[in-house]
Amino acid sequence: MNKIFSNKLNLTCFLALFGFMVFTSGCKKEDANTLSLNGTSWKGTYNDGEGDVDNYTLIFNESTFTMVDSWNNSGDTNSQSTSGPYTYSHPTVILQMADDSGEQYAISGTISKDGKQMTLDSADGYNVILTKQ
Repeated sequence: MNKIFSNKLNLTCFLALFGFMVFTSGCKKEDANTLSLNGTSWKGTYNDGEGDVDNYTLIFNESTFTMVDSWNNSGDTNSQSTSGPYTYSHPTVILQMADDSGEQYAISGTISKDGKQMTLDSADGYNVILTKQ
């Protein structure tokens, strides 16, 4: 009788372990694409309060980004585009770019917990808030 009880206990433990494994394998897991910026675009506006308004569009590819800055400075409209590599480790993104003279610099940003907003900290000391499109 003791051997039968032992076999039933082993079978019960095995079934419990098997059920736990089946249950946890069905749970949602974060994969690499969930934490990727690849294929996303973001838009935001910066207004300096003195009539100058910048509209930013930021587009991410697998390992590079393109940022378009179009602005209206007291009625004069213009735009420029810059590209470069980026690194992303949630919630921090770092954009590598060059200024007009070719000197390299970086802009860091933070993505909100819900993944819908990004705040970029510019080298000039102002923040730009971008919304995921």
